Amino acid sequence: MDFLRIALFVVFLVAVVAWRNWMPATIGTNVDAQPDAQIDGQADVVAVEPVNGAKEGTNDLRIDGHPIMSVISIRNPQIIDGDSIRASSFTGPVEFRLASIDAPELSQPFGQRSKKYLQSITAGKELTAYQTDTDQYGRRVVFVFASLPDRANETIEVNAQMVADGYAWHAIRHSSNSKLTSLEANARAARLGLWEQSGPIAPWEFRDTGKRQRLSTAKSSP
Repeated sequence: MDFLRIALFVVFLVAVVAWRNWMPATIGTNVDAQPDAQIDGQADVVAVEPVNGAKEGTNDLRIDGHPIMSVISIRNPQIIDGDSIRASSFTGPVEFRLASIDAPELSQPFGQRSKKYLQSITAGKELTAYQTDTDQYGRRVVFVFASLPDRANETIEVNAQMVADGYAWHAIRHSSNSKLTSLEANARAARLGLWEQSGPIAPWEFRDTGKRQRLSTAKSSP
């Protein structure tokens, strides 16, 4: 009888472990693990690991001078534009903004090409996002690293790669990263990507112009 009880208990433990391994982690840290909702059947936040001390300001882990708040694993994200992605979670869609860079708006020249390039360097790869902030729109501000499942040692620093290949600007209003400054200068000198244009307009200037025009139109309206 005791042997039977022990055997049944072992089977129970094995079943619990298997169930926990099957259930995906979700974006929240205070919810029970449940299968993630899907965006187009693909996008998926795999796991979120908060970094100890981030809220208290005692965290020494930094990237580009910013404390790391959490580390997020993502697979098959939906590419919104050249510096924004979306993934699903049990609690709903999660928006991410690539930190320290600024890609052309979709309505700008190279906007669509920038989006496609971000898709090309992340497709089929495992993404690790280091969150350093949350912006005014509720998006997680992240530095993203991409690697193939079978080549973890070959990692692409996505934010930097977008600048290096001429598909995004270094966002100098929000970053003083000397590496990104150098990468942008090299891309500009080699006329890579958007730098093949004559006098490309920085996306923040494009947005500022649009805001001024909308404000002017609103003021002139009866």
